[in-house]
Amino acid sequence: MHLIVTWYYNCINEIQTQDICFNGNIINFSCLFPQKQEKDDTPEQKNNLGWLPVLHDFAEKGVFGNLKETKQATLYDLLALMLDQHSENEQMKKEYKKILKARRA
Repeated sequence: MHLIVTWYYNCINEIQTQDICFNGNIINFSCLFPQKQEKDDTPEQKNNLGWLPVLHDFAEKGVFGNLKETKQATLYDLLALMLDQHSENEQMKKEYKKILKARRA
């Protein structure tokens, strides 16, 4: 049992922190899993639904099909799409900062 738990923990750790070869590309999903700060005293969120809202959002958009088909999508496909959306959001933040800076000048 200890061996299974150790293997599971290492799989999660690798996905959250390491470079992974996916579809012939080296990808790092660590930006999707921000690390908690040492002195972060904020209480843990109650009623945290975990990945469920993400699955529902993808199913609503029909990216992988309906909810049943989305649940059957591979974890790496879901993470790759989330990484792409994260990159787009970061680019948008940079553009907004440029616009705000230009307006203030």
